[in-house]
Amino acid sequence: MNLSHPWILHFLWLLPLTAVTFVVVTRKRRQALARFAENPLLNRLTPQGSRGRRVVKAGFCLVALGCMLLALAGPRWGSHYQEVTQKGVDIVIALDVSPSMLVEDVKPDRLERAKREITDFLKVVQGDRVGLVAFSGAAYTQCPLTLDYGALMMFLNILHPDHIPVPGTDLGAAIKGAMAAFDPKSETDKVILLITDGEDNEERGLEAARDAARKGIKIFVFGMGDPAGGPIPASRGRGGFVKDKKGELVLSKLNEAGLQEMAALTGGEYVRSMAGDLDLDLLYFDGIKQKTDAAVVKSGKIKVYEERFFIFAAAAFLLLLLEGFIGHLKRKIPMLLSILLLLLFSARGECNEDPDQLYEQGRFSEAAKLYADQDMDNPRDIRYRYNRGCADYQASDFKGAMAAFSSVLKRTDDPETQVKAVFNLGNAAFKKGDFASAKVYYQQAIVLDPANENARFNLELTLRELEKQKKQEAEKKKQQQQKDQKKDGDSENKEKEGEKKESQDKSSQDKQQKKPDQKKEKGADKEPKDAGDPNPQPKNEPEAQKPEPQKSEQAPVARMQKQKAEALLDNIKEDRARFLKFQVPEAEGEGNPSGKDW
Repeated sequence: MNLSHPWILHFLWLLPLTAVTFVVVTRKRRQALARFAENPLLNRLTPQGSRGRRVVKAGFCLVALGCMLLALAGPRWGSHYQEVTQKGVDIVIALDVSPSMLVEDVKPDRLERAKREITDFLKVVQGDRVGLVAFSGAAYTQCPLTLDYGALMMFLNILHPDHIPVPGTDLGAAIKGAMAAFDPKSETDKVILLITDGEDNEERGLEAARDAARKGIKIFVFGMGDPAGGPIPASRGRGGFVKDKKGELVLSKLNEAGLQEMAALTGGEYVRSMAGDLDLDLLYFDGIKQKTDAAVVKSGKIKVYEERFFIFAAAAFLLLLLEGFIGHLKRKIPMLLSILLLLLFSARGECNEDPDQLYEQGRFSEAAKLYADQDMDNPRDIRYRYNRGCADYQASDFKGAMAAFSSVLKRTDDPETQVKAVFNLGNAAFKKGDFASAKVYYQQAIVLDPANENARFNLELTLRELEKQKKQEAEKKKQQQQKDQKKDGDSENKEKEGEKKESQDKSSQDKQQKKPDQKKEKGADKEPKDAGDPNPQPKNEPEAQKPEPQKSEQAPVARMQKQKAEALLDNIKEDRARFLKFQVPEAEGEGNPSGKDW
């Protein structure tokens, strides 16, 4: 047993203090009664059993107080495994640490302000993996994608312009370095959070932003500084500000136009740092969370202890209830019985239902959930997982059924269980419409059990469905080819028609100039009518027709075999005992439930 809040046990000193209080109160009461009358008269006025009742009532109160303290401490014993997932997106923070980030146009300076913003940002991030890339003239990954935000804070706090040996500001290198920090195998949405003053000495930022957009990566830009700019402090120990060759101060200004364009190219947003420290938080909620979809970034099983505080709380309640009934038990017996019956029925209603009974009643979804809980509590026992697959199949969750049966197939060494698992995998794949996988599973079932007639019938039905699919695909391909040929023929006819019209116009102009005789003009008038046929075809050429299915002489026999195969395919509905024999004891009403005794 362990405790959720063991510090509560420090209050157990209240028990002896309460006991002493009871003793003191009892003595004070006796002294008061002694002043009221002598002992013989007191014995006649007060019943002899009253003193014993007071002791019992005090004992009940003390024990109830102890039970309440234990309930507050949160006792736990027993455990089960629970599957948990964490959803979010991958965010890489690209932080500019060039010397221009030391400008004090924002207080205390741009770099320190950016660190504060990132610190507040990490406090509101909800399950996202975050990485850190520092850049100036080059980019370096300081912290890979992680859910440990405390570790990222350690790398963030030590960043300074002296850590990057290459001077200048290269936004292209920053974006490429951030893209390299992502996990290429991850299917989660990817976001680059670019924090900079916008100066791009190499002018490669837009090109890198286009590459990120092609890969589906969104760039959200957080501009640090003021458009009016400010002088750049000189290196450590030198004092003053950076000057150019002419001796004039070098001003670093926030380049908002370029940053806005980069954000727009990738579908992100641009925000400029204002007076408060919550600008990055708003960018996260109003920008990143709105334009991305959270996906599973981490999943696993955790051990969860069973809370037992209610046992001690119920004991304290009953003790206090009995303490109130002492001395008045005869008058309050009906009320006591009513309370006990109410507690009994409520406890009975909270009892877990038997998943085997739910399965027999046809409540397959509820049975699947209970089987899943049992599977979590007993991960090494494959019987619960097999039952879970059967319930998922009946509930039409074929994907979940295939996952359960696949796990059973990989983990069991029993040949009979292997045959059942692979056969049910074929059934689930067939119901999903994945006939190619169903064919493989049925063949594997036949290899494991050559005498399995059900697998042979279902394999025959699967092969027929595959043949139908091939014919349908061939027919669609043929129709598509005919459509393409027809389009090509129409385009060729239009080109020929255009050429004939041009030749007709030229010949009519020549004949008008030469003034030919009437008969030749009429002949020329007939010529374009023949040429005007949009799509001339020979009459003897037959039109393409769809192939008709050939009728076989053995059609009735094939239909009977197909009906038999379909009935065997849906074997759970046809003969549910095939599965229940594996998951429910053979003896009706006796024996251990599913998952406890095979």
